[in-house]
Amino acid sequence: EKEVVRLGEDEFKHDRLQPEAMARALEVCKRFPELARAIGAEEIVAVATSAAREAINQEDFLRMLRDEAGLDVRVISGKEEARLIYLGMASGLSLEGRKALFIDIGGGSTEIAIGDETQYTYLDSLKLGAISLTTIFMPEDHAGMIPARMYNSIRKEIRRRIRRSADRVREEGVEIAVGGSGTIKNLAEIALRMSED
Repeated sequence: EKEVVRLGEDEFKHDRLQPEAMARALEVCKRFPELARAIGAEEIVAVATSAAREAINQEDFLRMLRDEAGLDVRVISGKEEARLIYLGMASGLSLEGRKALFIDIGGGSTEIAIGDETQYTYLDSLKLGAISLTTIFMPEDHAGMIPARMYNSIRKEIRRRIRRSADRVREEGVEIAVGGSGTIKNLAEIALRMSED
């Protein structure tokens, strides 16, 4: 089961989780444990990532989930998020000894790991996400193509923030990249369409 909640929607302007997003998350946090228990789960482990990590009203959100959904949610660090993403992606791969870059672009952050299918050698979490960058760089009423000036500003900011991880990728001699997010899937579809034109 998967449900897109967009918990960080409109958060990055004010560093505050919005009531509508919190309500959507609450509904999912009520429903998913019921589904898990219905098929025999005895333990429910719930974690919150970037949106909750950065929110000034994090405690209010966690209290709401505890009181109304009976769910004790733990906010994890960016590096722990990167580690868990790596474990999830690597568990289903056969890299045949090659070193890979594992990347997950979320709404508020991007997690990176370097390793093979058995162990990682590097983890990082960058405050670069699809929603956070959109909020920072695009006016609320913007629609359509991104102007060249805005696109160049976004690229410049991303390059500045990824410098340390990019250097590490070069040092480690990464041979393959593995992505695991909706944003990565969308980018792959765009690249495929561009290659067909």
